[in-house]
Amino acid sequence: MKQHPLLTIKELAQYLKVSPKTLYKWSKSGKIPSLKINGVVRFSVTDIHDFLSSHKVEPPDPVTDLKIMLGLPHRVRHNRHDSGKETS
Repeated sequence: MKQHPLLTIKELAQYLKVSPKTLYKWSKSGKIPSLKINGVVRFSVTDIHDFLSSHKVEPPDPVTDLKIMLGLPHRVRHNRHDSGKETS
């Protein structure tokens, strides 16, 4: 069985630039994948990588934003598989 490294609250908090208190809340609520080993919270590097990959947000397109502001026709992307239909 292949083992993946585990991160502590402190290590992951530093990496994500959030407070350890925030990570404890996220872990307890199930917002972020975690493990509890003998009462100690740990995070699988693989699980965290997958979690972050699934929460990526595509950067806004400044040209589309400008077209919207000016009321010009523009392409609307609802998801990655959208064909980019034009709207007005």
